[in-house]
Amino acid sequence: MGCGGSKPNAVSRDVEEKALYLRGIKESIDKAEGNMLATLHALQALMRSYESTSYSFVELAHGTDGNTSLKAKTFESDMRTLKDSGIMPKLQKDLGQSVSSLGKDIRAKHDKANVVYREMTQANDAYCKLRERVNGIEKSYAKKNKPVSECPSYTKNCKERDVCLARYEGLKKVFLTLVEELRTLIRSYVTAGLTRYAFSTADYAQQLVNSLQKYKSE
Repeated sequence: MGCGGSKPNAVSRDVEEKALYLRGIKESIDKAEGNMLATLHALQALMRSYESTSYSFVELAHGTDGNTSLKAKTFESDMRTLKDSGIMPKLQKDLGQSVSSLGKDIRAKHDKANVVYREMTQANDAYCKLRERVNGIEKSYAKKNKPVSECPSYTKNCKERDVCLARYEGLKKVFLTLVEELRTLIRSYVTAGLTRYAFSTADYAQQLVNSLQKYKSE
């Protein structure tokens, strides 16, 4: 965004550091959404796999002795009961809330900051052009040894330059604030979201283990 010293280097670096963070975090948000949905789909597939396998055991046990057939049917019943319980809807709700929070709160804040950054860049570009135009007029009239007041567009260009600079500075403050708000949202999300993700998937896994554990010693 720099234009030959229009802004102190420290300020420019601060803005660009935030812009770089903004670009990087978007990829992280996209990945987080995809990975949480992948977890849900994997656990759904796992449950379907257990259910299908239980049917296979029933089919294999058909025509054997009664105890073998009963064990296979009991296993199939347990897997069906687990599938039809509220465990999967609860997992879907918990992970759905995590994905929704990313989209509704964090992504919305990110997108808003990104819009302000683009507007800030446009304001800076306009300021640079007007500043160069003003400098050109001043140099030209200095060579002619004439006052710039004789230039009909000089005052207008100066005013427009100052307006663009003020707009840039105002947008910069908004941008930096939005990025800090985004970071605060992400900190809160990670703290609560990680716990929710771990607990909901562990709860699902534990109930699955409990249903399988009783067959361990048989």
